[in-house]
Amino acid sequence: MSHLAMQLQFDDITLNVRPHAVHEWALTSAEVAVGYGVSAETIRYHKSTHSEELIEGKHFVSVRNPNAVRNQADTYWTKRGVVRLGFFIKSDRAKRFRDWAEDLVLKVTETLPPAPHYLPQTMPEALRMLAAEIEAKEQVELQLKAAKPKIEQYDRTMNAEGTFTIAQVAQQIGTGQNRLFAFLRAQRIVFYQREHNRPYQQYVDLGWFLVRQKSFDRGGVDTAYPQLFVTSKGLEAIRKKWDMLAASTLVQSPAASLTSTVL
Repeated sequence: MSHLAMQLQFDDITLNVRPHAVHEWALTSAEVAVGYGVSAETIRYHKSTHSEELIEGKHFVSVRNPNAVRNQADTYWTKRGVVRLGFFIKSDRAKRFRDWAEDLVLKVTETLPPAPHYLPQTMPEALRMLAAEIEAKEQVELQLKAAKPKIEQYDRTMNAEGTFTIAQVAQQIGTGQNRLFAFLRAQRIVFYQREHNRPYQQYVDLGWFLVRQKSFDRGGVDTAYPQLFVTSKGLEAIRKKWDMLAASTLVQSPAASLTSTVL
Protein backbone atom coordinates (compact mmCIF):
# COMPACT_ATOMS: atom_id res chain seq x y z
CA MET A 1 0.00 0.00 0.00
CA SER A 2 1.46 3.32 -1.05
CA HIS A 3 1.67 6.08 1.56
CA LEU A 4 1.31 8.71 -1.19
CA ALA A 5 -2.34 9.72 -1.42
CA MET A 6 -4.26 11.71 -4.00
CA GLN A 7 -6.70 14.21 -2.48
CA LEU A 8 -9.95 14.08 -4.43
CA GLN A 9 -13.21 15.87 -3.81
CA PHE A 10 -16.68 14.37 -3.30
CA ASP A 11 -19.38 16.93 -2.53
CA ASP A 12 -18.01 18.98 0.37
CA ILE A 13 -15.43 16.47 1.62
CA THR A 14 -11.86 15.66 0.62
CA LEU A 15 -10.87 11.99 0.43
CA ASN A 16 -7.35 10.57 0.44
CA VAL A 17 -7.21 8.01 -2.37
CA ARG A 18 -4.16 5.75 -2.03
CA PRO A 19 -2.61 4.13 -5.09
CA HIS A 20 -2.41 0.34 -4.91
CA ALA A 21 -0.15 -1.88 -7.02
CA VAL A 22 -2.85 -4.49 -7.63
CA HIS A 23 -6.18 -2.71 -7.20
CA GLU A 24 -5.16 0.70 -8.60
CA TRP A 25 -6.54 2.61 -5.60
CA ALA A 26 -8.00 2.11 -2.13
CA LEU A 27 -9.82 4.00 0.64
CA THR A 28 -9.80 3.45 4.38
CA SER A 29 -12.99 2.33 6.12
CA ALA A 30 -13.25 5.75 7.77
CA GLU A 31 -13.10 7.53 4.40
CA VAL A 32 -15.63 5.14 2.85
CA ALA A 33 -17.96 5.76 5.81
CA VAL A 34 -17.69 9.53 5.34
CA GLY A 35 -18.35 9.16 1.64
CA TYR A 36 -21.47 7.07 2.16
CA GLY A 37 -22.64 9.27 5.03
CA VAL A 38 -22.71 6.43 7.57
CA SER A 39 -20.69 5.47 10.63
CA ALA A 40 -17.55 3.35 10.51
CA GLU A 41 -19.51 0.79 12.56
CA THR A 42 -22.00 0.49 9.68
CA ILE A 43 -19.16 -0.31 7.26
CA ARG A 44 -17.82 -2.96 9.67
CA TYR A 45 -21.34 -4.39 10.03
CA HIS A 46 -21.76 -4.82 6.26
CA LYS A 47 -18.26 -6.30 5.98
CA SER A 48 -19.21 -8.92 8.56
CA THR A 49 -22.81 -9.54 7.47
CA HIS A 50 -22.06 -9.82 3.74
CA SER A 51 -18.79 -11.73 4.09
CA GLU A 52 -19.76 -14.06 1.23
CA GLU A 53 -20.04 -11.08 -1.14
CA LEU A 54 -17.23 -8.91 0.24
CA ILE A 55 -14.08 -10.92 -0.32
CA GLU A 56 -10.66 -10.12 1.09
CA GLY A 57 -8.11 -9.58 -1.64
CA LYS A 58 -10.78 -8.47 -4.09
CA HIS A 59 -13.08 -6.02 -2.32
CA PHE A 60 -10.78 -5.06 0.55
CA VAL A 61 -7.25 -5.66 1.79
CA SER A 62 -6.01 -5.86 5.36
CA VAL A 63 -2.78 -4.10 6.34
CA ARG A 64 -1.21 -4.74 9.73
CA ASN A 65 -0.86 -1.61 11.83
CA PRO A 66 1.95 -1.97 14.40
CA ASN A 67 0.68 1.10 16.26
CA ALA A 68 -2.84 -0.30 16.72
CA VAL A 69 -4.08 -2.07 19.83
CA ARG A 70 -3.08 -5.76 19.67
CA ASN A 71 -1.46 -5.07 16.30
CA GLN A 72 -4.86 -5.07 14.58
CA ALA A 73 -5.10 -4.71 10.82
CA ASP A 74 -6.46 -1.65 9.01
CA THR A 75 -9.00 -2.29 6.25
CA TYR A 76 -8.59 -0.61 2.87
CA TRP A 77 -11.46 -0.86 0.38
CA THR A 78 -10.65 -1.40 -3.28
CA LYS A 79 -12.58 0.22 -6.12
CA ARG A 80 -14.66 -2.99 -6.46
CA GLY A 81 -15.29 -3.03 -2.72
CA VAL A 82 -16.46 0.57 -2.54
CA VAL A 83 -18.94 -0.01 -5.36
CA ARG A 84 -20.13 -3.35 -3.90
CA LEU A 85 -20.76 -1.71 -0.51
CA GLY A 86 -23.10 0.68 -2.29
CA PHE A 87 -25.45 -2.24 -2.97
CA PHE A 88 -26.14 -2.51 0.78
CA ILE A 89 -26.25 1.16 1.78
CA LYS A 90 -29.41 2.82 0.52
CA SER A 91 -29.76 6.59 0.37
CA ASP A 92 -29.53 9.35 -2.20
CA ARG A 93 -26.03 10.18 -0.97
CA ALA A 94 -25.00 6.52 -1.22
CA LYS A 95 -26.09 6.37 -4.86
CA ARG A 96 -24.12 9.53 -5.64
CA PHE A 97 -21.01 8.22 -3.85
CA ARG A 98 -21.24 4.87 -5.65
CA ASP A 99 -21.46 6.73 -8.98
CA TRP A 100 -18.49 8.85 -7.90
CA ALA A 101 -16.48 5.71 -7.10
CA GLU A 102 -17.33 4.16 -10.46
CA ASP A 103 -16.19 7.31 -12.26
CA LEU A 104 -13.10 7.42 -10.08
CA VAL A 105 -11.92 4.18 -11.62
CA LEU A 106 -11.30 6.04 -14.88
CA LYS A 107 -9.93 9.17 -13.24
CA VAL A 108 -7.33 7.33 -11.20
CA THR A 109 -6.45 5.04 -14.08
CA GLU A 110 -5.78 8.07 -16.23
CA THR A 111 -3.81 9.89 -13.51
CA LEU A 112 -1.55 7.16 -12.16
CA PRO A 113 1.34 5.75 -14.19
CA PRO A 114 0.58 2.27 -15.54
CA ALA A 115 1.75 -0.61 -13.38
CA PRO A 116 4.35 -2.92 -14.93
CA HIS A 117 2.87 -6.12 -16.34
CA TYR A 118 4.52 -9.51 -16.28
CA LEU A 119 4.91 -11.02 -19.76
CA PRO A 120 4.72 -14.80 -20.13
CA GLN A 121 7.88 -16.43 -21.41
CA THR A 122 6.39 -19.55 -23.00
CA MET A 123 3.21 -20.46 -24.86
CA PRO A 124 1.90 -22.82 -22.09
CA GLU A 125 2.46 -20.06 -19.54
CA ALA A 126 0.59 -17.56 -21.73
CA LEU A 127 -2.34 -19.97 -22.10
CA ARG A 128 -2.48 -20.55 -18.34
CA MET A 129 -2.54 -16.79 -17.70
CA LEU A 130 -5.30 -16.32 -20.27
CA ALA A 131 -7.36 -19.13 -18.75
CA ALA A 132 -6.92 -17.65 -15.26
CA GLU A 133 -8.03 -14.22 -16.47
CA ILE A 134 -11.14 -15.67 -18.16
CA GLU A 135 -12.00 -17.66 -15.03
CA ALA A 136 -11.63 -14.57 -12.82
CA LYS A 137 -13.97 -12.56 -15.07
CA GLU A 138 -16.52 -15.39 -15.06
CA GLN A 139 -16.42 -15.54 -11.25
CA VAL A 140 -17.12 -11.80 -10.99
CA GLU A 141 -20.03 -12.11 -13.41
CA LEU A 142 -21.48 -15.03 -11.42
CA GLN A 143 -21.20 -13.09 -8.15
CA LEU A 144 -22.93 -10.05 -9.63
CA LYS A 145 -25.65 -12.26 -11.11
CA ALA A 146 -26.20 -13.97 -7.74
CA ALA A 147 -26.41 -10.61 -5.94
CA LYS A 148 -28.79 -9.02 -8.47
CA PRO A 149 -32.11 -10.47 -7.12
CA LYS A 150 -31.23 -9.40 -3.59
CA ILE A 151 -30.27 -5.90 -4.72
CA GLU A 152 -33.46 -5.55 -6.78
CA GLN A 153 -35.57 -6.72 -3.81
CA TYR A 154 -33.91 -4.13 -1.58
CA ASP A 155 -34.53 -1.40 -4.17
CA ARG A 156 -38.22 -2.35 -4.54
CA THR A 157 -39.03 -2.39 -0.85
CA MET A 158 -36.72 0.07 0.90
CA ASN A 159 -38.11 3.58 1.32
CA ALA A 160 -36.26 6.86 0.98
CA GLU A 161 -35.04 6.73 4.59
CA GLY A 162 -33.45 3.33 4.03
CA THR A 163 -35.95 1.47 6.23
CA PHE A 164 -38.63 -1.19 5.80
CA THR A 165 -42.13 -1.67 7.16
CA ILE A 166 -42.87 -4.90 9.03
CA ALA A 167 -44.99 -6.04 6.08
CA GLN A 168 -42.01 -5.58 3.75
CA VAL A 169 -39.70 -7.48 6.12
CA ALA A 170 -42.25 -10.29 6.31
CA GLN A 171 -42.37 -10.45 2.51
CA GLN A 172 -38.59 -10.67 2.27
CA ILE A 173 -38.30 -13.59 4.70
CA GLY A 174 -41.32 -15.37 3.26
CA THR A 175 -44.07 -15.05 5.86
CA GLY A 176 -47.00 -12.83 6.83
CA GLN A 177 -47.01 -9.67 8.91
CA ASN A 178 -49.03 -11.14 11.80
CA ARG A 179 -46.84 -14.22 12.01
CA LEU A 180 -43.73 -12.08 12.00
CA PHE A 181 -45.09 -9.91 14.82
CA ALA A 182 -45.89 -13.08 16.77
CA PHE A 183 -42.34 -14.33 16.20
CA LEU A 184 -40.83 -11.02 17.35
CA ARG A 185 -42.98 -11.01 20.47
CA ALA A 186 -42.01 -14.60 21.24
CA GLN A 187 -38.35 -13.61 20.88
CA ARG A 188 -38.97 -10.64 23.21
CA ILE A 189 -37.86 -8.21 20.52
CA VAL A 190 -41.18 -6.32 20.47
CA PHE A 191 -44.12 -6.16 22.88
CA TYR A 192 -47.80 -5.32 22.44
CA GLN A 193 -49.08 -2.20 24.19
CA ARG A 194 -52.12 -0.01 23.55
CA GLU A 195 -53.03 -1.74 20.28
CA HIS A 196 -49.52 -1.39 18.85
CA ASN A 197 -46.38 -3.49 18.63
CA ARG A 198 -43.43 -1.60 20.10
CA PRO A 199 -39.74 -2.56 20.14
CA TYR A 200 -37.81 -3.06 23.35
CA GLN A 201 -35.41 -0.18 23.86
CA GLN A 202 -32.31 -2.37 23.61
CA TYR A 203 -33.15 -3.19 19.99
CA VAL A 204 -33.73 0.46 19.19
CA ASP A 205 -30.31 1.19 20.70
CA LEU A 206 -28.82 -1.61 18.58
CA GLY A 207 -30.09 0.17 15.49
CA TRP A 208 -32.67 -2.46 14.46
CA PHE A 209 -35.73 -0.19 14.57
CA LEU A 210 -36.94 3.34 14.12
CA VAL A 211 -40.26 4.54 15.54
CA ARG A 212 -42.04 7.38 13.78
CA GLN A 213 -45.09 9.16 15.14
CA LYS A 214 -47.94 9.14 12.62
CA SER A 215 -51.44 10.56 12.92
CA PHE A 216 -54.90 9.88 11.54
CA ASP A 217 -58.35 11.41 11.82
CA ARG A 218 -60.55 9.48 14.27
CA GLY A 219 -63.99 11.03 14.39
CA GLY A 220 -62.67 14.53 13.81
CA VAL A 221 -59.88 14.09 16.37
CA ASP A 222 -56.27 14.02 15.19
CA THR A 223 -54.92 10.87 16.87
CA ALA A 224 -51.20 10.05 17.02
CA TYR A 225 -49.82 6.53 16.92
CA PRO A 226 -46.31 5.01 16.66
CA GLN A 227 -45.34 3.31 13.39
CA LEU A 228 -42.51 0.80 13.48
CA PHE A 229 -39.80 0.74 10.80
CA VAL A 230 -36.97 -1.77 10.44
CA THR A 231 -33.47 -0.71 9.39
CA SER A 232 -31.31 -2.74 7.00
CA LYS A 233 -29.32 -3.87 10.05
CA GLY A 234 -32.54 -4.98 11.75
CA LEU A 235 -33.70 -6.81 8.62
CA GLU A 236 -30.54 -8.91 8.45
CA ALA A 237 -30.67 -9.65 12.20
CA ILE A 238 -34.35 -10.68 12.07
CA ARG A 239 -33.72 -12.81 8.99
CA LYS A 240 -30.92 -14.65 10.81
CA LYS A 241 -33.11 -15.34 13.84
CA TRP A 242 -35.92 -16.53 11.57
CA ASP A 243 -33.56 -18.85 9.67
CA MET A 244 -32.15 -20.20 12.95
CA LEU A 245 -35.65 -21.09 14.09
CA ALA A 246 -36.32 -22.79 10.75
CA ALA A 247 -33.13 -24.82 11.12
CA SER A 248 -33.91 -25.79 14.72
CA THR A 249 -37.42 -27.00 13.92
CA LEU A 250 -36.11 -29.11 10.99
CA VAL A 251 -39.44 -30.21 9.52
CA GLN A 252 -41.62 -27.38 10.78
CA SER A 253 -41.28 -23.90 9.36
CA PRO A 254 -41.00 -20.91 11.72
CA ALA A 255 -44.59 -20.04 10.87
CA ALA A 256 -45.80 -23.51 11.83
CA SER A 257 -43.98 -23.37 15.17
CA LEU A 258 -45.82 -20.14 15.99
CA THR A 259 -49.35 -21.40 15.44
CA SER A 260 -49.89 -21.65 19.18
CA THR A 261 -48.87 -18.00 19.70
CA VAL A 262 -51.77 -15.61 20.20
CA LEU A 263 -51.70 -13.02 17.41
